[in-house]
Amino acid sequence: MRRFCQSTKADYEELDMILSDGQLHVFNNRELPLGCNPRKTRIGFEKDGDIYTLYVDTGVETSVNNEDFVLLLKNGELKFVGMDDLMSFFTSIKTLFKYIDISDDKGSSEKSSESEHGVITTTNTLEEKICTGHAVVDRQKLEEINNERNQIKEVWPEDISSALKNQIYGQDRAIDALAEGIATNYMRNSEKVYVALLLGPPATGKTETGKLLPEILSKLYGRDYGFIKIDCNTYKREHTIHSILGAPPSYVGSGKPTLLDPIRKNPYHIVLFDEIEKAHEDLLVALMEALDTGFLSMADNSPKIDMNKCIVLFTSNIPIDMDVYNCASEYEKNEMCKDVFTKHCGRPEVSRRIRDFMVFDSVSDDAKVDIIIKFSKRALADYGAELFHIDENLMSDFLKFRTKYGASEIGNYVERAISRAIIKSRNRNIVVGKKIYMKGVLNCPLCQGHFELV
Repeated sequence: MRRFCQSTKADYEELDMILSDGQLHVFNNRELPLGCNPRKTRIGFEKDGDIYTLYVDTGVETSVNNEDFVLLLKNGELKFVGMDDLMSFFTSIKTLFKYIDISDDKGSSEKSSESEHGVITTTNTLEEKICTGHAVVDRQKLEEINNERNQIKEVWPEDISSALKNQIYGQDRAIDALAEGIATNYMRNSEKVYVALLLGPPATGKTETGKLLPEILSKLYGRDYGFIKIDCNTYKREHTIHSILGAPPSYVGSGKPTLLDPIRKNPYHIVLFDEIEKAHEDLLVALMEALDTGFLSMADNSPKIDMNKCIVLFTSNIPIDMDVYNCASEYEKNEMCKDVFTKHCGRPEVSRRIRDFMVFDSVSDDAKVDIIIKFSKRALADYGAELFHIDENLMSDFLKFRTKYGASEIGNYVERAISRAIIKSRNRNIVVGKKIYMKGVLNCPLCQGHFELV
Protein backbone atom coordinates (compact mmCIF):
# COMPACT_ATOMS: atom_id res chain seq x y z
CA MET A 1 0.00 0.00 0.00
CA ARG A 2 2.95 2.29 0.72
CA ARG A 3 4.07 2.02 -2.88
CA PHE A 4 0.79 3.58 -4.02
CA CYS A 5 1.38 6.46 -1.60
CA GLN A 6 4.67 7.12 -3.39
CA SER A 7 3.40 6.58 -6.94
CA THR A 8 3.56 9.34 -9.54
CA LYS A 9 0.69 10.69 -11.61
CA ALA A 10 1.92 8.57 -14.51
CA ASP A 11 1.66 5.49 -12.30
CA TYR A 12 -1.96 6.32 -11.52
CA GLU A 13 -2.69 6.87 -15.20
CA GLU A 14 -1.34 3.37 -15.76
CA LEU A 15 -3.63 2.08 -13.03
CA ASP A 16 -6.56 3.89 -14.64
CA MET A 17 -5.86 2.09 -17.91
CA ILE A 18 -5.87 -1.26 -16.15
CA LEU A 19 -9.18 -0.52 -14.46
CA SER A 20 -10.87 0.45 -17.72
CA ASP A 21 -11.86 -3.19 -18.21
CA GLY A 22 -14.45 -2.80 -15.46
CA GLN A 23 -13.04 -5.73 -13.45
CA LEU A 24 -11.80 -5.86 -9.87
CA HIS A 25 -7.97 -5.97 -9.68
CA VAL A 26 -6.35 -7.25 -6.51
CA PHE A 27 -2.79 -6.76 -5.21
CA ASN A 28 -1.57 -9.34 -2.71
CA ASN A 29 0.37 -8.87 0.54
CA ARG A 30 0.29 -5.09 0.66
CA GLU A 31 2.05 -3.55 3.64
CA LEU A 32 -0.12 -1.60 6.10
CA PRO A 33 1.12 1.19 8.41
CA LEU A 34 2.50 0.58 11.89
CA GLY A 35 -0.33 0.14 14.34
CA CYS A 36 -2.21 -2.30 12.07
CA ASN A 37 -2.74 -5.96 12.87
CA PRO A 38 -2.20 -7.90 10.66
CA ARG A 39 0.46 -5.83 8.87
CA LYS A 40 -0.30 -7.19 5.40
CA THR A 41 -3.55 -7.44 3.45
CA ARG A 42 -4.95 -7.61 -0.03
CA ILE A 43 -6.02 -4.34 -1.63
CA GLY A 44 -8.22 -4.09 -4.69
CA PHE A 45 -9.29 -1.42 -7.17
CA GLU A 46 -12.44 -1.23 -9.25
CA LYS A 47 -13.74 1.45 -11.60
CA ASP A 48 -17.38 2.06 -12.57
CA GLY A 49 -17.75 5.21 -14.66
CA ASP A 50 -16.27 8.04 -12.57
CA ILE A 51 -16.53 6.07 -9.32
CA TYR A 52 -13.37 4.34 -8.05
CA THR A 53 -13.62 1.82 -5.23
CA LEU A 54 -10.70 0.78 -3.01
CA TYR A 55 -11.10 -2.55 -1.21
CA VAL A 56 -9.17 -4.17 1.66
CA ASP A 57 -9.68 -7.40 3.55
CA THR A 58 -11.88 -6.89 6.61
CA GLY A 59 -10.80 -7.81 10.11
CA VAL A 60 -7.75 -5.51 10.33
CA GLU A 61 -7.32 -3.78 13.68
CA THR A 62 -5.60 -0.42 13.89
CA SER A 63 -4.62 2.39 16.26
CA VAL A 64 -3.88 4.76 13.37
CA ASN A 65 -5.37 8.24 13.75
CA ASN A 66 -6.73 8.88 10.25
CA GLU A 67 -10.50 9.05 9.81
CA ASP A 68 -10.64 7.94 6.13
CA PHE A 69 -8.14 5.13 6.67
CA VAL A 70 -10.03 3.86 9.71
CA LEU A 71 -13.28 3.98 7.69
CA LEU A 72 -11.63 1.93 4.92
CA LEU A 73 -10.55 -0.77 7.38
CA LYS A 74 -13.95 -0.78 9.10
CA ASN A 75 -16.09 -1.09 5.95
CA GLY A 76 -13.63 -2.96 3.77
CA GLU A 77 -14.12 -0.42 0.99
CA LEU A 78 -13.94 3.29 0.24
CA LYS A 79 -15.38 5.08 -2.82
CA PHE A 80 -13.91 8.07 -4.63
CA VAL A 81 -15.30 10.37 -7.31
CA GLY A 82 -12.50 10.52 -9.87
CA MET A 83 -8.89 9.37 -9.87
CA ASP A 84 -7.75 12.66 -8.31
CA ASP A 85 -9.70 11.87 -5.13
CA LEU A 86 -8.13 8.41 -5.00
CA MET A 87 -4.66 9.92 -5.36
CA SER A 88 -5.43 12.47 -2.64
CA PHE A 89 -6.38 9.67 -0.25
CA PHE A 90 -3.07 7.87 -0.70
CA THR A 91 -1.23 11.18 -0.31
CA SER A 92 -3.06 11.82 2.96
CA ILE A 93 -1.94 8.48 4.45
CA LYS A 94 1.64 8.74 3.18
CA THR A 95 2.87 10.06 6.54
CA LEU A 96 1.63 6.88 8.24
CA PHE A 97 4.58 5.05 6.60
CA LYS A 98 7.33 7.59 7.41
CA TYR A 99 9.08 5.35 9.95
CA ILE A 100 9.12 2.25 7.73
CA ASP A 101 12.09 1.15 5.65
CA ILE A 102 11.06 1.13 1.99
CA SER A 103 13.17 -1.90 1.29
CA ASP A 104 10.98 -4.25 3.33
CA ASP A 105 7.96 -4.06 1.05
CA LYS A 106 8.66 -6.32 -1.86
CA GLY A 107 5.12 -7.52 -2.22
CA SER A 108 4.00 -10.74 -3.69
CA SER A 109 4.61 -11.65 -7.29
CA GLU A 110 2.97 -15.02 -7.02
CA LYS A 111 0.27 -15.62 -9.54
CA SER A 112 -3.14 -15.96 -7.94
CA SER A 113 -5.99 -17.82 -9.50
CA GLU A 114 -9.38 -16.38 -10.33
CA SER A 115 -11.70 -16.70 -7.34
CA GLU A 116 -15.16 -18.21 -7.38
CA HIS A 117 -16.54 -14.68 -7.31
CA GLY A 118 -14.74 -13.70 -10.48
CA VAL A 119 -12.20 -11.47 -8.73
CA ILE A 120 -9.16 -10.99 -10.95
CA THR A 121 -5.75 -10.88 -9.32
CA THR A 122 -2.54 -9.54 -10.85
CA THR A 123 0.52 -11.68 -11.64
CA ASN A 124 2.84 -8.87 -10.50
CA THR A 125 2.43 -5.70 -8.52
CA LEU A 126 1.81 -2.52 -10.47
CA GLU A 127 5.17 -0.98 -9.50
CA GLU A 128 7.05 -4.11 -10.63
CA LYS A 129 5.41 -4.00 -14.05
CA ILE A 130 6.24 -0.35 -14.49
CA CYS A 131 9.87 -0.83 -13.46
CA THR A 132 10.44 -3.79 -15.77
CA GLY A 133 8.77 -2.14 -18.72
CA HIS A 134 6.21 -4.95 -18.91
CA ALA A 135 3.25 -4.16 -21.17
CA VAL A 136 0.48 -4.02 -18.60
CA VAL A 137 -2.13 -3.54 -21.29
CA ASP A 138 -2.21 -3.67 -25.06
CA ARG A 139 -2.91 -0.01 -25.68
CA GLN A 140 -3.91 -0.47 -29.30
CA LYS A 141 -6.40 -3.16 -28.39
CA LEU A 142 -7.68 -1.05 -25.50
CA GLU A 143 -8.21 1.90 -27.83
CA GLU A 144 -10.14 -0.29 -30.26
CA ILE A 145 -12.36 -1.59 -27.44
CA ASN A 146 -13.01 1.91 -26.07
CA ASN A 147 -13.77 3.26 -29.53
CA GLU A 148 -16.24 0.44 -30.11
CA ARG A 149 -17.91 0.98 -26.73
CA ASN A 150 -18.09 4.75 -27.11
CA GLN A 151 -19.34 4.68 -30.66
CA ILE A 152 -22.90 5.90 -30.93
CA LYS A 153 -25.00 3.03 -32.22
CA GLU A 154 -27.44 3.81 -34.97
CA VAL A 155 -30.82 3.26 -33.39
CA TRP A 156 -33.75 4.52 -35.41
CA PRO A 157 -37.11 5.69 -34.03
CA GLU A 158 -38.96 2.65 -35.37
CA ASP A 159 -36.61 0.36 -33.41
CA ILE A 160 -37.78 1.97 -30.18
CA SER A 161 -41.44 2.46 -31.11
CA SER A 162 -42.00 -1.09 -32.38
CA ALA A 163 -40.73 -2.52 -29.06
CA LEU A 164 -43.03 -0.20 -27.09
CA LYS A 165 -46.07 -0.90 -29.26
CA ASN A 166 -45.76 -4.60 -28.49
CA GLN A 167 -46.86 -3.79 -24.93
CA ILE A 168 -48.59 -0.39 -25.09
CA TYR A 169 -51.77 -0.46 -27.18
CA GLY A 170 -53.66 2.36 -28.84
CA GLN A 171 -51.01 5.06 -28.32
CA ASP A 172 -49.10 4.83 -31.60
CA ARG A 173 -49.01 8.58 -32.20
CA ALA A 174 -47.52 9.41 -28.79
CA ILE A 175 -45.08 6.48 -28.90
CA ASP A 176 -43.84 7.41 -32.38
CA ALA A 177 -43.18 10.98 -31.24
CA LEU A 178 -41.35 9.86 -28.10
CA ALA A 179 -39.23 7.33 -30.02
CA GLU A 180 -38.25 10.00 -32.55
CA GLY A 181 -37.24 12.40 -29.78
CA ILE A 182 -35.07 9.82 -27.99
CA ALA A 183 -33.39 8.51 -31.14
CA THR A 184 -32.56 11.94 -32.56
CA ASN A 185 -31.24 13.18 -29.20
CA TYR A 186 -28.72 10.33 -29.02
CA MET A 187 -27.47 11.12 -32.53
CA ARG A 188 -26.18 14.50 -31.34
CA ASN A 189 -22.42 15.05 -31.17
CA SER A 190 -22.77 16.45 -27.65
CA GLU A 191 -24.77 14.74 -24.93
CA LYS A 192 -27.74 16.63 -23.59
CA VAL A 193 -30.50 15.62 -21.22
CA TYR A 194 -33.69 14.75 -23.09
CA VAL A 195 -36.94 16.05 -21.55
CA ALA A 196 -40.48 15.15 -22.60
CA LEU A 197 -43.94 15.66 -21.09
CA LEU A 198 -46.49 12.86 -21.46
CA LEU A 199 -50.03 14.25 -21.18
CA GLY A 200 -53.30 12.38 -21.12
CA PRO A 201 -56.01 10.73 -18.99
CA PRO A 202 -55.07 8.35 -16.16
CA ALA A 203 -54.25 4.73 -16.95
CA THR A 204 -53.50 5.26 -20.65
CA GLY A 205 -49.93 3.92 -20.57
CA LYS A 206 -47.81 6.99 -19.73
CA THR A 207 -46.10 5.57 -16.65
CA GLU A 208 -45.90 2.08 -18.16
CA THR A 209 -44.08 3.54 -21.17
CA GLY A 210 -41.42 4.95 -18.85
CA LYS A 211 -41.06 1.62 -17.06
CA LEU A 212 -40.56 -0.27 -20.34
CA LEU A 213 -37.92 2.07 -21.77
CA PRO A 214 -34.89 0.94 -19.68
CA GLU A 215 -35.05 -2.68 -20.89
CA ILE A 216 -35.74 -1.64 -24.49
CA LEU A 217 -32.96 0.97 -24.66
CA SER A 218 -30.49 -1.31 -22.87
CA LYS A 219 -30.91 -3.90 -25.64
CA LEU A 220 -30.79 -1.37 -28.47
CA TYR A 221 -27.86 0.76 -27.28
CA GLY A 222 -25.87 -1.97 -25.58
CA ARG A 223 -25.61 -0.23 -22.21
CA ASP A 224 -27.51 -0.64 -18.94
CA TYR A 225 -30.27 1.86 -18.27
CA GLY A 226 -31.61 2.40 -14.79
CA PHE A 227 -35.10 3.54 -13.84
CA ILE A 228 -36.13 6.03 -11.17
CA LYS A 229 -39.79 6.87 -10.58
CA ILE A 230 -40.70 9.86 -8.45
CA ASP A 231 -44.38 10.14 -7.50
CA CYS A 232 -44.74 13.92 -7.25
CA ASN A 233 -48.05 13.56 -5.42
CA THR A 234 -46.01 12.59 -2.34
CA TYR A 235 -43.67 15.58 -2.67
CA LYS A 236 -46.10 18.46 -2.24
CA ARG A 237 -44.46 19.88 0.91
CA GLU A 238 -41.05 21.51 1.19
CA HIS A 239 -39.52 19.02 3.64
CA THR A 240 -40.57 16.03 1.52
CA ILE A 241 -38.30 16.96 -1.39
CA HIS A 242 -35.20 16.42 0.79
CA SER A 243 -35.25 12.78 -0.28
CA ILE A 244 -34.79 14.01 -3.87
CA LEU A 245 -32.52 17.05 -3.53
CA GLY A 246 -30.89 16.21 -0.20
CA ALA A 247 -31.42 17.90 3.14
CA PRO A 248 -29.52 21.17 3.75
CA PRO A 249 -26.59 21.06 6.21
CA SER A 250 -27.72 20.84 9.86
CA TYR A 251 -31.08 19.37 8.79
CA VAL A 252 -32.08 15.84 9.69
CA GLY A 253 -31.10 13.54 6.84
CA SER A 254 -28.32 15.77 5.49
CA GLY A 255 -25.65 13.72 3.79
CA LYS A 256 -27.86 10.67 3.27
CA PRO A 257 -28.25 9.17 -0.22
CA THR A 258 -31.08 10.66 -2.29
CA LEU A 259 -33.45 9.06 -4.79
CA LEU A 260 -31.28 10.41 -7.62
CA ASP A 261 -27.93 9.16 -6.27
CA PRO A 262 -27.96 6.03 -8.53
CA ILE A 263 -27.29 8.41 -11.45
CA ARG A 264 -23.84 9.14 -9.99
CA LYS A 265 -22.89 5.48 -10.49
CA ASN A 266 -24.74 4.93 -13.75
CA PRO A 267 -25.35 8.12 -15.76
CA TYR A 268 -27.80 6.35 -18.09
CA HIS A 269 -31.20 6.51 -16.43
CA ILE A 270 -34.87 6.99 -17.24
CA VAL A 271 -36.10 9.45 -14.59
CA LEU A 272 -39.90 9.60 -14.43
CA PHE A 273 -41.59 12.42 -12.51
CA ASP A 274 -45.17 11.15 -12.22
CA GLU A 275 -47.87 13.84 -12.04
CA ILE A 276 -45.29 16.60 -12.19
CA GLU A 277 -47.87 19.38 -11.81
CA LYS A 278 -48.36 18.30 -8.16
CA ALA A 279 -44.69 18.71 -7.21
CA HIS A 280 -43.54 21.37 -4.72
CA GLU A 281 -42.37 24.62 -6.33
CA ASP A 282 -38.80 24.18 -5.01
CA LEU A 283 -38.49 20.93 -6.92
CA LEU A 284 -39.61 22.61 -10.14
CA VAL A 285 -37.10 25.43 -9.60
CA ALA A 286 -34.28 22.95 -9.00
CA LEU A 287 -35.22 20.99 -12.10
CA MET A 288 -35.00 24.08 -14.29
CA GLU A 289 -31.25 24.22 -13.79
CA ALA A 290 -30.95 20.53 -14.70
CA LEU A 291 -33.04 21.01 -17.84
CA ASP A 292 -30.87 23.99 -18.84
CA THR A 293 -27.37 22.78 -18.01
CA GLY A 294 -27.78 19.04 -17.51
CA PHE A 295 -26.53 19.34 -13.92
CA LEU A 296 -28.75 19.20 -10.82
CA SER A 297 -27.64 21.15 -7.73
CA MET A 298 -28.21 19.38 -4.41
CA ALA A 299 -29.44 21.12 -1.27
CA ASP A 300 -26.96 19.21 0.91
CA ASN A 301 -24.01 20.81 -0.96
CA SER A 302 -22.93 17.45 -2.36
CA PRO A 303 -21.49 17.47 -5.92
CA LYS A 304 -23.96 18.23 -8.68
CA ILE A 305 -25.56 15.26 -10.42
CA ASP A 306 -24.73 15.01 -14.12
CA MET A 307 -28.00 14.22 -15.91
CA ASN A 308 -26.81 14.78 -19.48
CA LYS A 309 -27.13 11.09 -20.30
CA CYS A 310 -30.59 10.82 -18.72
CA ILE A 311 -34.03 10.75 -20.27
CA VAL A 312 -36.35 12.83 -18.08
CA LEU A 313 -40.05 12.12 -18.49
CA PHE A 314 -42.78 14.20 -16.89
CA THR A 315 -46.28 12.75 -16.80
CA SER A 316 -49.47 14.65 -16.13
CA ASN A 317 -53.19 13.89 -16.07
CA ILE A 318 -54.06 17.47 -16.98
CA PRO A 319 -57.07 17.30 -19.36
CA ILE A 320 -56.65 18.57 -22.89
CA ASP A 321 -59.33 19.23 -25.52
CA MET A 322 -58.65 16.39 -27.96
CA ASP A 323 -61.06 17.73 -30.60
CA VAL A 324 -59.06 20.97 -30.83
CA TYR A 325 -55.74 19.13 -30.47
CA ASN A 326 -56.41 16.69 -33.32
CA CYS A 327 -57.18 19.54 -35.73
CA ALA A 328 -54.12 21.59 -34.84
CA SER A 329 -50.77 21.76 -36.65
CA GLU A 330 -47.62 20.36 -35.03
CA TYR A 331 -46.57 23.83 -33.90
CA GLU A 332 -50.04 24.59 -32.53
CA LYS A 333 -50.12 21.24 -30.67
CA ASN A 334 -46.87 22.06 -28.85
CA GLU A 335 -48.10 25.55 -27.97
CA MET A 336 -51.38 24.12 -26.74
CA CYS A 337 -49.61 21.62 -24.47
CA LYS A 338 -47.31 24.34 -23.10
CA ASP A 339 -50.27 26.59 -22.35
CA VAL A 340 -52.23 23.83 -20.61
CA PHE A 341 -49.23 22.75 -18.53
CA THR A 342 -48.26 26.32 -17.60
CA LYS A 343 -51.82 27.03 -16.46
CA HIS A 344 -51.77 24.14 -14.01
CA CYS A 345 -48.19 24.30 -12.69
CA GLY A 346 -47.88 28.09 -12.78
CA ARG A 347 -44.30 28.04 -14.12
CA PRO A 348 -43.98 29.00 -17.80
CA GLU A 349 -40.18 28.79 -17.48
CA VAL A 350 -40.51 25.04 -16.88
CA SER A 351 -42.70 24.61 -19.96
CA ARG A 352 -40.13 26.41 -22.12
CA ARG A 353 -37.46 23.89 -21.08
CA ILE A 354 -39.47 20.81 -22.10
CA ARG A 355 -38.33 19.66 -25.53
CA ASP A 356 -41.22 17.46 -26.63
CA PHE A 357 -44.87 16.97 -25.70
CA MET A 358 -46.79 13.74 -26.26
CA VAL A 359 -50.53 13.35 -25.74
CA PHE A 360 -51.90 9.91 -24.86
CA ASP A 361 -55.47 9.20 -25.97
CA SER A 362 -58.18 7.51 -23.98
CA VAL A 363 -58.07 3.76 -24.53
CA SER A 364 -60.15 3.00 -27.63
CA ASP A 365 -62.26 -0.13 -28.12
CA ASP A 366 -59.79 -1.25 -30.78
CA ALA A 367 -56.95 -0.99 -28.27
CA LYS A 368 -59.09 -2.76 -25.67
CA VAL A 369 -59.46 -5.72 -28.04
CA ASP A 370 -55.66 -6.06 -28.16
CA ILE A 371 -55.46 -5.73 -24.37
CA ILE A 372 -58.14 -8.39 -23.82
CA ILE A 373 -56.37 -10.79 -26.20
CA LYS A 374 -53.05 -10.18 -24.47
CA PHE A 375 -54.40 -10.90 -20.99
CA SER A 376 -56.49 -13.84 -22.18
CA LYS A 377 -53.35 -15.47 -23.59
CA ARG A 378 -51.48 -14.78 -20.36
CA ALA A 379 -54.25 -16.15 -18.11
CA LEU A 380 -54.70 -19.33 -20.16
CA ALA A 381 -50.94 -19.91 -20.29
CA ASP A 382 -50.97 -20.01 -16.47
CA TYR A 383 -53.21 -23.07 -16.77
CA GLY A 384 -51.15 -24.70 -19.50
CA ALA A 385 -53.56 -23.74 -22.28
CA GLU A 386 -53.34 -21.72 -25.49
CA LEU A 387 -55.85 -19.19 -26.82
CA PHE A 388 -57.36 -20.16 -30.18
CA HIS A 389 -60.32 -17.79 -30.61
CA ILE A 390 -62.62 -15.43 -28.71
CA ASP A 391 -66.24 -15.38 -29.81
CA GLU A 392 -67.22 -11.91 -31.05
CA ASN A 393 -70.32 -11.77 -28.82
CA LEU A 394 -68.15 -12.51 -25.78
CA MET A 395 -65.64 -9.87 -26.89
CA SER A 396 -68.48 -7.37 -27.16
CA ASP A 397 -69.44 -8.15 -23.56
CA PHE A 398 -65.83 -7.61 -22.44
CA LEU A 399 -65.77 -4.22 -24.19
CA LYS A 400 -68.74 -3.04 -22.14
CA PHE A 401 -66.49 -3.07 -19.09
CA ARG A 402 -65.53 0.50 -18.21
CA THR A 403 -62.81 1.48 -15.78
CA LYS A 404 -60.73 4.54 -14.94
CA TYR A 405 -57.80 2.32 -13.95
CA GLY A 406 -56.67 1.42 -17.44
CA ALA A 407 -55.25 -1.71 -19.02
CA SER A 408 -54.22 -3.40 -15.78
CA GLU A 409 -57.78 -3.42 -14.47
CA ILE A 410 -59.11 -4.64 -17.82
CA GLY A 411 -56.59 -7.46 -17.53
CA ASN A 412 -57.72 -8.31 -13.99
CA TYR A 413 -61.31 -8.44 -15.21
CA VAL A 414 -60.44 -10.85 -18.01
CA GLU A 415 -58.31 -13.07 -15.78
CA ARG A 416 -61.09 -13.31 -13.16
CA ALA A 417 -63.55 -14.33 -15.86
CA ILE A 418 -61.26 -17.09 -17.15
CA SER A 419 -60.57 -18.37 -13.63
CA ARG A 420 -64.29 -18.60 -12.88
CA ALA A 421 -64.92 -20.45 -16.14
CA ILE A 422 -62.30 -23.04 -15.16
CA ILE A 423 -63.69 -23.33 -11.62
CA LYS A 424 -67.17 -23.91 -13.04
CA SER A 425 -65.88 -26.91 -14.99
CA ARG A 426 -64.66 -28.50 -11.73
CA ASN A 427 -61.72 -29.91 -13.67
CA ARG A 428 -58.53 -27.89 -14.08
CA ASN A 429 -57.03 -30.46 -16.41
CA ILE A 430 -59.84 -29.87 -18.90
CA VAL A 431 -57.81 -27.00 -20.43
CA VAL A 432 -54.25 -28.29 -19.97
CA GLY A 433 -52.43 -28.67 -23.30
CA LYS A 434 -55.45 -27.51 -25.32
CA LYS A 435 -56.22 -24.68 -27.70
CA ILE A 436 -59.13 -22.80 -26.18
CA TYR A 437 -62.18 -21.35 -27.90
CA MET A 438 -63.79 -18.77 -25.57
CA LYS A 439 -67.53 -18.24 -26.03
CA GLY A 440 -70.67 -17.45 -24.06
CA VAL A 441 -72.18 -14.44 -22.35
CA LEU A 442 -70.99 -12.31 -19.48
CA ASN A 443 -74.20 -11.27 -17.75
CA CYS A 444 -72.66 -9.30 -14.90
CA PRO A 445 -70.42 -6.22 -15.11
CA LEU A 446 -68.38 -7.52 -12.18
CA CYS A 447 -67.86 -10.83 -13.93
CA GLN A 448 -69.96 -12.93 -11.62
CA GLY A 449 -71.37 -14.67 -14.65
CA HIS A 450 -69.52 -17.32 -16.61
CA PHE A 451 -68.63 -18.19 -20.14
CA GLU A 452 -67.43 -21.42 -21.71
CA LEU A 453 -63.96 -22.62 -22.56
CA VAL A 454 -64.19 -25.25 -25.32
